[in-house]
Amino acid sequence: MGISSPGIGSGLDIQGIVAKLVALEKQPIQQLQVKASGLNAKLSAYGQLKSQIANLQDQAAKLGSTSSWETMSVKSSNAGALVGTATSAAAPTAFSMEVSQLARAQSAGSAVFGTGSAVGTGTLKIQLGAWSKGDFTPEADGAAMFAAGADPEVSIDITAADDTLAKVAAKINAANAGVNATVLRDASGERLLMRSSATGEESGFRIQATDDDGLNTDGTGLSRLAFDPENATSGLSLTQTARDTLATINGIDVKSKNTTFADAIDGLTLTVAQVTTAPVEVSIQRDTAGARANITAFIDSYNALNSALAAMTRYNPADKSAGTLPGRFDGSEPAVGAAPACWRNGRARRRVWPAVRHRRAVPGRWHPEGGRHQAGRRDGQARRSQGFFCDGRDGHGVRRHGDAHQGLCYGHVGCRRAVRYQNQVHPRGRQAQYR
Repeated sequence: MGISSPGIGSGLDIQGIVAKLVALEKQPIQQLQVKASGLNAKLSAYGQLKSQIANLQDQAAKLGSTSSWETMSVKSSNAGALVGTATSAAAPTAFSMEVSQLARAQSAGSAVFGTGSAVGTGTLKIQLGAWSKGDFTPEADGAAMFAAGADPEVSIDITAADDTLAKVAAKINAANAGVNATVLRDASGERLLMRSSATGEESGFRIQATDDDGLNTDGTGLSRLAFDPENATSGLSLTQTARDTLATINGIDVKSKNTTFADAIDGLTLTVAQVTTAPVEVSIQRDTAGARANITAFIDSYNALNSALAAMTRYNPADKSAGTLPGRFDGSEPAVGAAPACWRNGRARRRVWPAVRHRRAVPGRWHPEGGRHQAGRRDGQARRSQGFFCDGRDGHGVRRHGDAHQGLCYGHVGCRRAVRYQNQVHPRGRQAQYR
């Protein structure tokens, strides 16, 4: 007999058949895509819950800290000149404060050098400390004196390869000696500007030169970059002295090496910005607004988490819709993402099995293999139920052992190797028929 194929005149919808076959072949891919989309949605939901739980924990930690209930506030009558912050160690109080001098750094500058001209070679020694007398005090009271600080002296070698102001400044800055060097250029040439890195009287600096020309205090060679008024060097000129911040609190003198008073009053930090012309009134009070804000933040965080959980785990029996994450499952409402049946070997059944009179099955209990059904076995042993052999699920006669051959279950009800499913899905995933 010859081979034939239906043609155009056969009346068959070839295009429709092919389209349906292609759609049928795509179903496994589409199912995987749907599953992947669901997993991504769950992953996103878990991430959102993790973030909200962490936020709730942070808010709860604040409420559990005593400092949250003992917050203090600082008020200033002149916030442009004086502001402050207080910890729980501060006590409610009030005082007046006046600022007569602000802290500043020492600075000095060199004479004019020709642009790119040689400076000289040798060694520069930089020492931090405090200057007194001479040009460092308002009144002329003798020769300047230098008291070295606790930081060690820093030596910087200047070689012929460094013999320009720009290279000398770069080596000084790289040495971290507590001073900053800058080259200033104008129409007349270049100048080296030196400035302390920090403010305060004890941040002054002295620069001594060991000049390769043998003259360390004259106005030639590397000694032109020295600054040592105590030894009458002819190098850098003083442009600004180092000073502390000077102030009074209720008429008592206080000072700071910078513009912050951190230790004057327990638990209180004061920061000044300008010299005052009149007393600034400062008050410290208990901050109830801070505690109220912490309580409100905790309530908002809790409500946000509760709302998210309710939305993600909701189940509407009217339209069978559910949230992103699994909700409750009581046998009548299926859990989201799970089949409404018991589990076996990691595979969900297609239906909820009816109740069974079973001497070891308890209705409503959890099946030991992971799912809830109406009468689940409590162990892996097959029990006799209603005259049939079952494995703890269905009284219709689920077989005790053996495999279905070619998708068919042979025999009749009561057989140890057969089941009667009446066109229902076999537990092994095959369509069982009754013979």
